[in-house]
Amino acid sequence: MKQKDEKLALFWCDLLHPVLFDEVEPEQIQEFLKELSNKDLVFPGGRLAKPSLSTLRRKLNNFRAGGFDALARKERKDRDQPRSTPPEIIAKAIELKRVWIFWNNLFEWRGQAIRRSGCDQRELPDKPVAPATDRQGVLGTP
Repeated sequence: MKQKDEKLALFWCDLLHPVLFDEVEPEQIQEFLKELSNKDLVFPGGRLAKPSLSTLRRKLNNFRAGGFDALARKERKDRDQPRSTPPEIIAKAIELKRVWIFWNNLFEWRGQAIRRSGCDQRELPDKPVAPATDRQGVLGTP
């Protein structure tokens, strides 16, 4: 067990020791856990927070099932393996990005044209005219 994991397991063991070592009556365990969940605690690493009631129950059950080692964090099963995204998701993301870029450019162009011309938005064409073919000077090209 790594030192960081051991510190975390010790933290949970210290926090739950009255329950783990039968210092709290079985009928009072729920009340004890509720009280703990309402206290601000300094977690390993210096973070000040309140542990949730479900976390306290889970840690208690883990200890009962697997002992001290069960209180440490579990290592990811896919550690040291690339987490890949399916190709169809990548293709959809690229498609959506292209659509977003098109509409963003269209609205930007329309906004610039409206500000420069002072005309009403309804008078503008639906699609922007490419700067190379713009002979009217709307986009500021000669």
